[in-house]
Formats: sequence, C-alpha cells, structure tokens
Amino acid sequence: MKAVHSFRLDRAFIQRQRERLLLARSTLTAASDAAESDRQEAKQRVSAHRESSRLSVGHAPADRSTPLCNHHPRAHCAFMLVGCSSSDAVHASAPDGVPMSDAHLPGQDQFRVIWPDSVDWQPFAAFPPAARLAVLVGNPSEPGPYVIRVRMPAGERMMPHAHAEDRVYTVISGVFYIGLGVRFDETKLTAHGPNSVLVLPSGQSHFHWAKSGAYITQVNGIGPLRLSYADPHDDPRRW
Repeated sequence: MKAVHSFRLDRAFIQRQRERLLLARSTLTAASDAAESDRQEAKQRVSAHRESSRLSVGHAPADRSTPLCNHHPRAHCAFMLVGCSSSDAVHASAPDGVPMSDAHLPGQDQFRVIWPDSVDWQPFAAFPPAARLAVLVGNPSEPGPYVIRVRMPAGERMMPHAHAEDRVYTVISGVFYIGLGVRFDETKLTAHGPNSVLVLPSGQSHFHWAKSGAYITQVNGIGPLRLSYADPHDDPRRW
C-alpha cells in the first residue's frame, strides 16, 4: 500500500512539475513572440510606406517578370495598386499556368493583414460572461470556412460541450487545458503550450479550464458554428 501511495504521489508531483514547466515556457514564448511580432510589424509598415511612396510617383514594382493583368502586361499590378480592375487580376494566370479563380471563400477576396492590436474581442452568448471571441476570417454563423480566436481569463472553465463541425485549435498564448468527456474531470485535463495544434472531431464532448492563467486559442473550422452543452444547465444562453 505504501508503494502504491508513493507511486501516486510521484505521478502527481511529476504532473505539477510538467505544468509549471509549461507555464514558464509559455511565458517566455509569449514574451519572445510579442517582441518578434513588434519587430516584424514595424518592418512591414516601413516596407509598406516605402512601396506606397514609390507607387505614388508613378513607379511600378521592380519585378516585371510576371504580368498580372491585361492592361499592364509588363508591370506587376500587385494587389491592384497601379490601376488594375478586379476583373483584370482574377483572370490572370498563376506562375504554373493554372488560371486563378474569381470565386473566393468568405472573407478571402482581398489581401489584408490582421494586426494583433486590431483583433476585435466580443462577448459570445454561448461562452461564460468573462470569455471573449474574435472573428478573424469568414462568418462562423454561416456555411463556409472560418477562423476565430477565443480568449479565456484565468480561472474560467468551459463545461463539457461539443461542436457540430470539425475543429483545429492552435494555442496562441498561455497554457490550454482540455479534457475529453461529458463530465468535467480535472484528472482528464492535458496541458498544451503555445504553438501546440489540436484536432477536435465534430461531436466530441470536451471541456476547458484556464487553470494556470489566461490563454488564447485560434480555431479553424467550417461553419456554421454550433455549440451544445452536455448538461443544458451549464449553457449560459439559458441563464
């Protein structure tokens, strides 16, 4: 009995140490990622400013090897900055000769950059009141692909629930705790640090806990987004 008890204590100790290591690595990664993001953002904005200034005085981009529109056969009309219409650009050919389609997925018809400070966090009725959701690409309420982010404050729990669509989670920051099953069971939680990718099939009941601090995950799926709780009393939409 003493050996069994010691084994259980050792497992619990190892699990706590692993969680502490993940949290420390998450903190270091988040700081490093933030610094790198700031450097890249500044670099991109300087490059964009220089390109804009060059185009404003009538110069086309330097690379003239691949025509991208009908009206300017020797000029790259990158992102239609020098006067090409959308119809000119979408019927151009890719480098391998395959015609590009003029049918775009929702939210993907134009080049754009979503800066970290422009993410629009909003409450979501099916989430706990303190949680936030941001739509990055597409419309989760309609059919089609979407990309969203979920921000969960420290200590918050998502009780067991399932989604009607397959989902792919990427941990952006913090430590993401997830467990599988229709009952919240802390012993089934597994911890995942930044840059971890998790594949969750549709219909798989699961639960979350921001156990060691706030976290942000990014979710890719095919809408419409559906969320149903294993226990209807856990659904904030009923409160």
